[in-house]
Amino acid sequence: MKIAFYLDNKNSKDIDYSQPYMGNPGVGGTQFMISLLSWYYAQKYKNNNIILYAPYVDFLPNETNNVQANSLIEAYAQADEDKADFFICRSTKEVSFFNHINKGKTKVILWGHNFATFKELNLIAKSKTVAQYICVSKEQLKLIQGHKAFHKSSYIYNAIPTDIYPENNDTRNDRSICYLGSIVPSKGFDVTAKLWRHLYDRGIKVKLHVIGSGQLYNKSAELGEYGIAQQEFENQFIKYLIDDKGNMLDDVIFHGLLKFKEKTDVMADMTIGIINPTGETETFGISAIEFQALNIPVITCNRGGLKNTVMDGNTGYLSNSFEELAEKTEKLLDLYSNNPDKYFAMAQNARSFILNNFDINLSIEVWNELLTGLYRNEKIRKDLPKVSTIQKVKNYFNLFFYIQ
Repeated sequence: MKIAFYLDNKNSKDIDYSQPYMGNPGVGGTQFMISLLSWYYAQKYKNNNIILYAPYVDFLPNETNNVQANSLIEAYAQADEDKADFFICRSTKEVSFFNHINKGKTKVILWGHNFATFKELNLIAKSKTVAQYICVSKEQLKLIQGHKAFHKSSYIYNAIPTDIYPENNDTRNDRSICYLGSIVPSKGFDVTAKLWRHLYDRGIKVKLHVIGSGQLYNKSAELGEYGIAQQEFENQFIKYLIDDKGNMLDDVIFHGLLKFKEKTDVMADMTIGIINPTGETETFGISAIEFQALNIPVITCNRGGLKNTVMDGNTGYLSNSFEELAEKTEKLLDLYSNNPDKYFAMAQNARSFILNNFDINLSIEVWNELLTGLYRNEKIRKDLPKVSTIQKVKNYFNLFFYIQ
């Protein structure tokens, strides 16, 4: 098969994507997953021709056939001209893209790294060129069971190269919470800051480490006074992290954007990992599986793909409110200090869970099964139970709240 991918690296043109097997170089999860999947596919299934289209090709892997393309439409046009069997890209709601691909012959696989809008689902359902819409979690796929696009949809979990995450069973340096992610409104850092201040005001001694920046998705984004996030968002959370004179409190440490080894060195010393405590936009939550791969239990929201990537009470805790988030954070800190055997059992469960479910070598086999099946015009299996019409309506209704 000839399989084409599109990597949109316009906002990360100076980032080195050449070794995705060595971990995320400091980009968004979508960009990392596209570079990772294309590289592993080229390595594991060498009888296929893997083409990686991107606006900038200087820092792409040598193992893929790299072709410069300024836009998604230009990349598809080139793939169609190159007679690719499949074109894999991040899903979009742009009508111009669907108008273009509907005139082509190369089948499109849309990768749903974000919750689809109704407009997007309608375009997917109507397009004869779109062969499959791939959700990144079972929960994400469930939400569209009431839509016609479901009939050409399936899910494949995102994944990481777990072998580069060292096992960490030693005691941590101190009681600490680590936020990992982009510092933008949709990723809930304001709630994380509020949580830490809640603990601080209650006299609970715990450090807050922050890995990320408001420039994760766009390296040229202008940041506020403290250099953390764009000014308007920074104003919303900075009050939780500073003293009366405007100075950052001692137990708050910002690490900024880190390369993979630097990032995992910091993460490995943490007591608790926290990602997007609102659950908003989280179709999967790659940060959750990174923490757990390092034996770090995770605290997050009981929503979206996070319900698939964190096992509540087993590898961490899922919460339904701020009050519950604070309660479970205190519970996990207490376990670490007063019941370390139980804490480290949870930490070991976390790592085992990730190795057995979210390793890239497992994911690539599912991708190959999907693409081979589509190539042979076979029916694609959906690992979801049949649901009633009422449940489909409920799912469809819930989707509305995810796409706002």
